[in-house]
Amino acid sequence: MTIAFTALLYLGLSLIPMTYVAAEIMGKPTLRAQPGSVMTRGMQLTISCEGTSSAQEYYLYKEGSPDPWRRQSPLEHGNKAEFFFPSFHPNEAGRYRCYYRTHTGWSERSDFLDLMVTEVPETTSQPQNMSEATIVSQPQDHTVENIIRMGVSGLILTLLGILLFEACYSRRRP
Repeated sequence: MTIAFTALLYLGLSLIPMTYVAAEIMGKPTLRAQPGSVMTRGMQLTISCEGTSSAQEYYLYKEGSPDPWRRQSPLEHGNKAEFFFPSFHPNEAGRYRCYYRTHTGWSERSDFLDLMVTEVPETTSQPQNMSEATIVSQPQDHTVENIIRMGVSGLILTLLGILLFEACYSRRRP
């Protein structure tokens, strides 16, 4: 062996052409909530975690939980997974993150997504027909209307008393 060849072997280099495999760059996934991150109790919610097309599984993590909260396979021919909540409640509110796994390892965790649940805003009930439409709102002051009703009731009672008195008085006359 020549000194040059021995030096190359010693340094771990080879004269045989090498095949390079590009390492997959696994970035941070993106976490989104539809219809939004603030919702009323019982609303439907979909959380999507978007990563890479080579992801084999996505994990949704709620802060304070020791393990991933939910696990989901990616959507067909896509680079994301969707976590569906048919009815979101206050105990599910909190800070969420997601990450994914590929054949080469784990991704970084996404940025936090804060989900909040509110309790009883003004709502409109769904009417069966237009005459049944009602709006639930703040209580209103009906003092003036009540005074008018009481006055009319008093007037009617006074008239009935007069009629009763007259009926009784007219019977006593011979």
